[in-house]
Amino acid sequence: MGVTHVRAARRIAFAGMTAAALVGTSLAGASSALAMGGGVTGHQTAGPQERQASVCIEPPRVGFAGAIRDIDDPTAAQEIAQQDSLLQALQQRAGLYTPLRVPGRPNELHASFPTGSVTVPVYVHDIYDPADPSTKLSFSQIVGQIALLNRAFAGGGPSAPTAFKFDFRNPFNPNLYVADAELFQAPVDGDLVREAKQRLHVGGMNALNLYYSQARQTQGEPLLGQATYPTNDNLPQDGVIDAYDSIAGARGGTMDGDTVVHEVGHWLGLYHTFENGCAAPGDYVEDTPPEAWAAQGCPEEFGLHNYMDYVDDGCMDRFTPGQAQRMADSWAGFRMPVPNGS
Repeated sequence: MGVTHVRAARRIAFAGMTAAALVGTSLAGASSALAMGGGVTGHQTAGPQERQASVCIEPPRVGFAGAIRDIDDPTAAQEIAQQDSLLQALQQRAGLYTPLRVPGRPNELHASFPTGSVTVPVYVHDIYDPADPSTKLSFSQIVGQIALLNRAFAGGGPSAPTAFKFDFRNPFNPNLYVADAELFQAPVDGDLVREAKQRLHVGGMNALNLYYSQARQTQGEPLLGQATYPTNDNLPQDGVIDAYDSIAGARGGTMDGDTVVHEVGHWLGLYHTFENGCAAPGDYVEDTPPEAWAAQGCPEEFGLHNYMDYVDDGCMDRFTPGQAQRMADSWAGFRMPVPNGS
């Protein structure tokens, strides 16, 4: 996410899953209620309000060339299917999580987790080209990425605290490093990557499988990352892929490593802040400023310095309370381990 990287919106690759097939029943009326997020994780705050097109922000367009941030933008139909699936999952698991009571909105479904109370096991798979040592991350670089995740999700400064902390679980596992030049160069949405995920994936929906590779699309365009959204479908393909040179200090020092924060935000259910432009429901979070398009560079509007926008790494510094709440809801609905795996 450096100064010189294109972050144009793209249609999402669901790593083999079809969002429209996630749920067969739409929960009429409930979708618009939960859609706006609302509330700091572990706290009771006022309910969400609809985005107002009258306060639409049109970020300056910055011309630059390089890697696309990601391809994690669902279609409208996929968004609706995902939202209905989330609402249904929250209903089905209602007795397994502490509900967040929103004053005046008793029918909304939200989950409450204290700050830092949810430990996410992380399994790293560093795929590199054995003929090019520069493509292999050092152990300290990998540990640094996990530390960066923990700092970002802990909140502080302008950023809301979240429920999540991350625990590196496979530091001495043989699958931490995967020497495979063909797989390193393979497109993230191709058969070779899908087969590798099937082989390398560890754990259940609560486990973050984090892959590092060259990260590119089928057409050859480089990416900074790609993530799967939380669902109960296609577990072996679940996870995050980041470019090996998106880590802190890469690309001539322009990278701070925040690609991993951005992509894990998707993994926990967040859309880009500019999703749907300034039209409702936007990114399904009430307190992110409506944006006509992605913010780039480092805009003067501090509200655009969000981990889920396309601003430069050095400018990313916050999740909003509404985003923290949506991630908590997504965890409760899809990723939280439950008895008997149900």
